[in-house]
Amino acid sequence: GDADDPADDAVEQRTIVALDEQVAIQMLSLGIRPTTVLTTLSSEVFAALNADEGLETVDFIIAEPSCEVIAGLAPDVLGGIANPFIADRIDEYEAIAPLVLAPLDATWQEQLELIADEFDVTERSASVIGAVDALTAETAAMIDEAGGSGTSVSVLTVRLGNTLAVTAGGATGQVLADVGLRRPEPQLATGAPGVPFVPVSEENLVDHDADIVVTASGAVFDLQPLLESPVYDQLSAVQGGTSFEVGGDLWVLGGTGLATAWVLEDLRALLVAGDTPATLDDTVDRWAEFLALAG
Repeated sequence: GDADDPADDAVEQRTIVALDEQVAIQMLSLGIRPTTVLTTLSSEVFAALNADEGLETVDFIIAEPSCEVIAGLAPDVLGGIANPFIADRIDEYEAIAPLVLAPLDATWQEQLELIADEFDVTERSASVIGAVDALTAETAAMIDEAGGSGTSVSVLTVRLGNTLAVTAGGATGQVLADVGLRRPEPQLATGAPGVPFVPVSEENLVDHDADIVVTASGAVFDLQPLLESPVYDQLSAVQGGTSFEVGGDLWVLGGTGLATAWVLEDLRALLVAGDTPATLDDTVDRWAEFLALAG
């Protein structure tokens, strides 16, 4: 909106507490600045872009919700994703302030629309979604033109020592399908709502080989057990030099317009430019590009 738009002022004057970084990024992409963000996901990407945005953050473990901490922030409104920790205690949150809660199994677009609706910025959500849709179509065309359609892409990560594969059911799985890329058979599973991965054992790791293998790393994704596996070294992509490290916040958790645009840009780098994916150091630039893209 325009600097003189009273709707903007009304949003600015409310004390908005984002219960996790994913909601905070969705809000920021709509031009809504949360007063405080609870860093419940340990998101390195949010930390990097917030070095630029400068929002107040509070360390918070959502698995042990301390409603006193939230009440102490005196919010006018709370925003979050309905993960089980929140969904099981909705009454306690609503006793503090009205709660804008996006369903866990909704797409990032549906979540964005719900938040936009609550804050009366629906035109903005339409332009963000439209811009990402256009980027998706453009990326698909570029990959096709470069002869990359039908390339198989395997997405692996490690959480708490367990190797996981990102499945077709999550946000990233959808992006890969939308640009015409194939997946290894075990990664075609959809998985439970909001849990877009399947466990991978040493024995079946070979079933997750592909033309390109990406390994997603980050604060909560320590790749060491996977990278040290003798089977990993035998994968054709690893042998052939087409394995790449990518950001786990974006490729595994996904769930925002930023993550979708980021994965698309990484796919362009890999399949069109013959380049390497972005790293955490690129966050501020990627965030600026995303905001510019969405107008």
